[in-house]
Amino acid sequence: MNESTFQSANEIIGKIEALGHEAYVVGGAVRDLFLQKEIHDVDITTSAPVNIIKSAFPKTIDVAIKHGTVIVQYKGESFEVTSYRGSSLLADLAMRDFTINAMALTKERVVIDPYLGQVDIKNGCLRAVDDPHNRFIEDPLRILRAIRFVSELSFTIEKQTLEAMHKHIDNINQVAVERVFSEFKKICLGNNVEKAFEIIIHLKIVDKVSYFQEVKHALKSVDTLKSMCACKNMTEVWILFLFVSRYHNYKNFLRSWKQPKKVIDEVETIMLRLPILLQNGFTEEDCYFLGIEKAQKAERVRAALLHKQPQINKINSLFHQLPIKERKQIKINGSEIIRLLEKDEPRERIGEIIFHVEKAILQKKIENKKETIINWLREEGYIGAK
Repeated sequence: MNESTFQSANEIIGKIEALGHEAYVVGGAVRDLFLQKEIHDVDITTSAPVNIIKSAFPKTIDVAIKHGTVIVQYKGESFEVTSYRGSSLLADLAMRDFTINAMALTKERVVIDPYLGQVDIKNGCLRAVDDPHNRFIEDPLRILRAIRFVSELSFTIEKQTLEAMHKHIDNINQVAVERVFSEFKKICLGNNVEKAFEIIIHLKIVDKVSYFQEVKHALKSVDTLKSMCACKNMTEVWILFLFVSRYHNYKNFLRSWKQPKKVIDEVETIMLRLPILLQNGFTEEDCYFLGIEKAQKAERVRAALLHKQPQINKINSLFHQLPIKERKQIKINGSEIIRLLEKDEPRERIGEIIFHVEKAILQKKIENKKETIINWLREEGYIGAK
């Protein structure tokens, strides 16, 4: 636990209390305190309205004013401070998703736990607060959040909560894809992803939620789920899903999930090379054209698909042995090649010549020296003699 973060939160609470209002630490920070997990974000709930919060602290950021939430910046850290949902702390906690998230903490570390969240944490049980149907009607994303806690914490979902999840799955289609992805990513990269996907399959989420249609074949595959355990990031997860599902319209699919350009480019580059890597393994040229970061990701996916251990050390070694690591290291550039060409030769040849030089250096046919390169180009007939 980060004691300094809690101390700063307590000071914020103290300032709010001094104005005659209640304030408590709530949510994930309280849960993670009992789970003995590292705490990064501390949220505060208060009886104070937003205008009081904003006037009490010199640095605030409006993030969800209509929902009563502002970010208070205090001693170099950010704290989400939200006015009660309801008329009191107990009313606020009654509207939270799961019992493990419906606890509050005073600045003196007194726990308010009306729904026995501590007991559920001890028993590894995920239980909706009060009526589970109401909780999932209020926000269908909580269905995926429940599965996320299975993946991250290896918790078991209580029977009535699971039944309510099953009933309200179709409503996930109404949730913005960005919010769906936020939870789905945590599911895919959790420590117990296989257990989480057993629930996804049991609830038939991939059949009922439109976002998953293009890759549902992969999401139903036991082999794929075993392979997912080796993935370290969502680039690798997407490649695994798309490859197993044999879905080739990578860009449109990933754009529909609002993925960043870097991820889309990585997926496309690795997908194009993956069939060869699966058949022949890695060469130095593969490492070069992918670059070390994408090569490591490609190796993890390749190994996962073959149910083998990834050979990351081999990839690093192959990359280290390369005579050049990227094209700009070649000791001749386009401007210099132009001067070597005949006046009537098309300038489009520059890229072609550089590609041949690049390949020759990588295959160690020539050294990466300007004079050596020029002589080789002449010998191979790519440029004319002097």
